[in-house]
Amino acid sequence: MSKLNTFSTTLKKLDIRYNSFQSFMPNEELGILRNIKYLLLDGNTLDKNFLQSSGVMPSLKVLSVANCGLTGTLPIQDNKLSGELPIELARNGLFFLRLSNNMLEGEIFQGSTNINNLQYLYLDGNNFSGSIPQKLSSAPLSSLDLSNNSLSGNLPSWIGYIPSLTSLALSRNHLKGPIPADYCRLEKLEVLDLSRNNLVGVIPSCFSASQNLKRVYLSKNNLRGQFDVFSNSSNLKVLDLKDNNFTGSIPKWLGSIEITTLLLKGNYFQGTIPTELCYASELRIMDLSHNNLLGPIPHCFGNIMQIEGISEAYPYGPIFSYPRLQTWGRDTMIYVEDSME
Repeated sequence: MSKLNTFSTTLKKLDIRYNSFQSFMPNEELGILRNIKYLLLDGNTLDKNFLQSSGVMPSLKVLSVANCGLTGTLPIQDNKLSGELPIELARNGLFFLRLSNNMLEGEIFQGSTNINNLQYLYLDGNNFSGSIPQKLSSAPLSSLDLSNNSLSGNLPSWIGYIPSLTSLALSRNHLKGPIPADYCRLEKLEVLDLSRNNLVGVIPSCFSASQNLKRVYLSKNNLRGQFDVFSNSSNLKVLDLKDNNFTGSIPKWLGSIEITTLLLKGNYFQGTIPTELCYASELRIMDLSHNNLLGPIPHCFGNIMQIEGISEAYPYGPIFSYPRLQTWGRDTMIYVEDSME
């Protein structure tokens, strides 16, 4: 890239995401960007020293370097991505950090790195290991995404004491244990994704007071019991409980909320499909297959009509996708195969 001296004092936001820039710029050029606040470089090829170099920008608030081929461990030392995250970067008051989909490894935030200003942290799609560090509890996090790593240990209860959390994504790790009841303290939580771990036990009954939940992903665990705890979540749009050990009947209250996606595949639900589901006018995708259901499929399902433009924007939440069901057109998707007797 050409020299940036001309804009050294005026440039506040630089967005060059998904180009073909390589070795973005040397350390001395980063240092002249004294007032840069937003640096968005996703999808480019960055020098291995980049993260350490970024620490020289005193005004930096938002740093996004997803899909940049970064390797090593967090943070940086001896020209490799190892050691601690540069303390200069933490002192900057950085509140948005995205390092998604690189090849970073090791433990998250080793040492005494100051993260007290972080509100949005995305480390998903790497190979971080170890437990989730408790020092994150001191940050005023609104969105935390550590999904698709190799994190282990029990699901930490102290996460329930981050009152500012609106989105929590810990899917595709090796986390175990029950869902802590302390998570019911997260009154602002809208997105909860704990799917594809080794969680056991029942969903804490105190979730009945979680009225702000919009998207819940708990699939592919070993959870059991029933899920009436979400009956008061009137804003619930997506409920994904597939491939667990849930039992009982499909609750009738699902027909009284504006749910769009209901995935109950691969559990042990019994009884008939409640006709109350016919009143779920926003329902677009439903998968009830691989259960122990019996009786007829309600004829009223044919009256469920599609409404255009129902997708919602969650810029800081997990991206929802469902294999084989990629179309959000006028056809409602209903799967009940291998479930009815």
